[in-house]
Amino acid sequence: MADDYEKRIAEIETLVASGDFWLDKNKAQELITELNQLKRAVAGGGSAITNKSTIASMSDTNSTPRFLLVSGSTKNTVLVLIFFGIVLLSFLLYIFLTHNSVVPILPKPIPGKVVDVTSAIPQDTLANFATCLKDSGAAFYENGNMESVAEKSLFGVASYDLPFATCTTDETSVTKSKFNFCMYKSDPTIRYPVWVFPDGTQFDNSVDRGNLFTLLSQKTKCSLPRPSIASVARISVPPDTTSVAVSGKYAYVVSYGVDREAGGSLQVFDVSDPSKPLLLHTTLLKHGPQAITVSGKYAYIVDVADNLLEVFDISVPSKPTRIAEMSTLLRPHSIVVQGKYAYIASVGSANVKAYLPFPKQENGYLQIIDISNPLKPLSVGQISVGEYPTDVEVDSHYAYVLSHNSGDLQILDVSIPTDPSLVSNTYIGLDSISLALSGKYLYVTISAAQGQILAFDISNPIKPPQGRLGVTPSRPVWLFSSDGNVYSVDRPSKIFQIFNATQFDDQSHLYGTAGISTYGNPVRVFVSQPYAYIISEEEKDSWLEIFKIQ
Repeated sequence: MADDYEKRIAEIETLVASGDFWLDKNKAQELITELNQLKRAVAGGGSAITNKSTIASMSDTNSTPRFLLVSGSTKNTVLVLIFFGIVLLSFLLYIFLTHNSVVPILPKPIPGKVVDVTSAIPQDTLANFATCLKDSGAAFYENGNMESVAEKSLFGVASYDLPFATCTTDETSVTKSKFNFCMYKSDPTIRYPVWVFPDGTQFDNSVDRGNLFTLLSQKTKCSLPRPSIASVARISVPPDTTSVAVSGKYAYVVSYGVDREAGGSLQVFDVSDPSKPLLLHTTLLKHGPQAITVSGKYAYIVDVADNLLEVFDISVPSKPTRIAEMSTLLRPHSIVVQGKYAYIASVGSANVKAYLPFPKQENGYLQIIDISNPLKPLSVGQISVGEYPTDVEVDSHYAYVLSHNSGDLQILDVSIPTDPSLVSNTYIGLDSISLALSGKYLYVTISAAQGQILAFDISNPIKPPQGRLGVTPSRPVWLFSSDGNVYSVDRPSKIFQIFNATQFDDQSHLYGTAGISTYGNPVRVFVSQPYAYIISEEEKDSWLEIFKIQ
């Protein structure tokens, strides 16, 4: 019986590793449940299997396919074989035509929604576009609200070339006398920003921002700016995918899966040709893989449900091998590796389900792990931080921890890993989610519902100055920094935006230099030049989207 179990385990693991395993999510979850039962049975010395389909498969010692067992006669067997053969061929043809996951999938409309991909534009092209709009006689009226700043941010620094006027409630404002339209600034029906054209037509902020450049081009006959970011591929990944890391020509993706009680997965993709990502391997994980980071030939995964750090040897990417695991503080949420240490931000509460969003609890922790020997990771230090820490970054002797529920940005001295200490604590505001380091600036998402990013000058970590404000079109949920740029993904506006990390205007506003629509609601971004890898989701589906940055 044990040999039969092992054989069935091998069959299911082969299916799990296939590229189309998650196309039928219900069937996939049944197979994962069956696999877990078989492994428990083998580990327990061959105890009973409760899954009926597994019992059926084990009862046949001649390895006859299960669907042939429905008949005792040769005639019926042949008929059943023909019938299921036709069904199988039809299904495979359908999968090939509509769901082939190793070739790029182009965006397609979702019922009731508009899918409009607006690519990033070079700054010189945007400057020419803004100048043409001005020469055409168009006028842009804004009042400094979030929508106005977000729409200007689509032009980057070229927003200075726009034919805009600021309409305020100040009765002495020169805009009142210069622009007749501003005479009606107190009218509550006006939804700023507003574009007005020489023919008397106009549109306000109800216009889809992702389609703004196309509409402006149609109204003014100005040439539509050409993109510098292009969507090159989109591939299905298991539901509830939480994190992605890229190293060399491989992308590593961790997911919760359909049923979080059954376990998650680590998938490895060959992205040597980013337009055709190829699934190489799927490894089953425990119940709550929350974040992954890669350093050298090792991948480090934190599990928020089982309070674990798992270490994988990925020297052979097509066959990652789990080489170690250790218990962490309660509910690890984020991990970063620098040198021989891993820094883990842990939520710290055990009295709530791991997957409830931002529950109320006491302060979290930063835990420091010595990974100089990846086979034997060792916890060497920890320190209490704010409530529900969601992200951590490390630069030289300092760690930066952001806490969602308490709104704290804490800077910690980790030069002595066994004795980390608090350097400063700055209240950012509630609903803070992610941070990114770029040069002397630390970028932080704040007040995510309003779409804001703060840039802190951390050249003096002891007392960070007031941050410089950047505005994104909607809700920034994750940041990533690379090569002097900061990359933001916003939901539910479905926008991937790029900021030049050093460009501020005279009012300390940081403007985005480029943006592109994503297919699903983005949740994570990882940049490995010249490509950006974004995890997005829509209801129960998840994707890995790949964009080329020119």
